[in-house]
Amino acid sequence: MKELLIMRHGKSDWEDLSLNDYDRPLKKRGIKAAASMGKKIQSLNLTPDIILSSPAARAKDTTNIFIQNCPYSNEVLWLEDIYFENEHRILAHLQKLSNSYQRAMIVGHNPTLEHLTNILVSSGGLNVKIPTAAILYISFPVDTWEEIKISKGLLEWSLPPKIL
Repeated sequence: MKELLIMRHGKSDWEDLSLNDYDRPLKKRGIKAAASMGKKIQSLNLTPDIILSSPAARAKDTTNIFIQNCPYSNEVLWLEDIYFENEHRILAHLQKLSNSYQRAMIVGHNPTLEHLTNILVSSGGLNVKIPTAAILYISFPVDTWEEIKISKGLLEWSLPPKIL
């Protein structure tokens, strides 16, 4: 079985209007939520084996804060595609992962992460919404990442930070 955690970046700060979208930082609320989510994933024994993250400021900060609060010690793949591309390019990145990884995590942005989730899960008509800093857990009954296909995943749960 392969497992995928999908995390939307924490709440971003719109205060400095001179910043472009890529450079927007996290608000205090986003920082707190990213830390809480890292601790929760650790408590569930679901630490990822590999993290793929957007390098945009708010996603990068979310990833780094998550890692500080979860015992993750592997590399992070900072992929511009997660910021700029669509869900099919992200799926292609997943399909190329080493099969030594059982659990991968993606940290990125909406609407792309919602589109990715909606194409991966097998329930027809599902329209998943991902609030800031929420984590979704999807399982795939496959042995290799190459076998990850559209409509083959099972959405096990969705965890928004406001319930922690």
